[in-house]
Amino acid sequence: MRIKKFTASNYSIALQKVKQELGEEALILSTRSIKPPSPIAGRKEATRVEITAAVEYASPVVAQEVQIP
Repeated sequence: MRIKKFTASNYSIALQKVKQELGEEALILSTRSIKPPSPIAGRKEATRVEITAAVEYASPVVAQEVQIP
C-alpha cells in the first residue's frame, strides 16, 4: 500500500492532487486543517488543508491474470 500526504489551500485542490497522483481508486485516510504559525512581521498566511490518502498496489498474481496475450 502506498500512503501519501497532500497539502493545498482548500480541500478541492488537495483532492485533485490525490486523484492525479494516486488515481480514482485512492482511499482517503484522514483530512485536517493546518493553522499557520503565528504571524511574523505582519505576514499573514492562510489556513491550509492536508489529505492523507492511500492506494493498494496490485499483486503480481492479479497483474498476470489481467494481461491479454
